[in-house]
Amino acid sequence: MQVSDILSGAFASTIDHVTVIDCRYPYEYEGGHIEGAVNLYTKAQIQAFLEEAVTSSSRKHVIIFHCEFSSERGPKLYRHLRALDREANQDSYQRLNFPEVYLMEGGYKAFYELHQVDNNNILQR
Repeated sequence: MQVSDILSGAFASTIDHVTVIDCRYPYEYEGGHIEGAVNLYTKAQIQAFLEEAVTSSSRKHVIIFHCEFSSERGPKLYRHLRALDREANQDSYQRLNFPEVYLMEGGYKAFYELHQVDNNNILQR
């Protein structure tokens, strides 16, 4: 499954909502980002997102994390969201509010290199 496929609606019949979380610093995000991505780069912002996000057992909400290379900030905040989700569901071990959470391989740099010439409106500058 490719992020670009998800964003272009290729899985619209099975995915109800997608949130792309860009963990880069605001100046990096403002320099260019995936269209529709939200810029969350602190643990407090991830916690607030988790508290505000609507979940439902009948709706599939996919969350995709990334930073510049998906090697430091993205993975750290991905693990933080997962830990908070497990803590919120500690009474029911395997239950998660967000079971579909992914880390974008290669980060924004790799995504940009693949899609900068696509001109398919998934990059915003």
